Amino acid sequence: MPLAVGSITALAPAAPGWTVTVTSPSSGDPTTCPVISWASIVVGHDDYGRERTELQPAFVCGREVFTHHELAEIIETVYSINAPAAP
Repeated sequence: MPLAVGSITALAPAAPGWTVTVTSPSSGDPTTCPVISWASIVVGHDDYGRERTELQPAFVCGREVFTHHELAEIIETVYSINAPAAP
């Protein structure tokens, strides 16, 4: 049985320093959120019913953990991934 779109199939810890910036179109205020892990997310299925996945950051925003897919289901946002600063 295929997994539902949005299902998380695997997690790996994120290195320190990765962040996500989420900007609400209504307020225009950006919020920077720490990435805590990388998640393999089901984004669709092929013609044979096999899952298609992509890697997305899992991040803490407002005391909750989200992936981009999960946050996009709640609110429309402008979203960017920020690499750690070079040493």
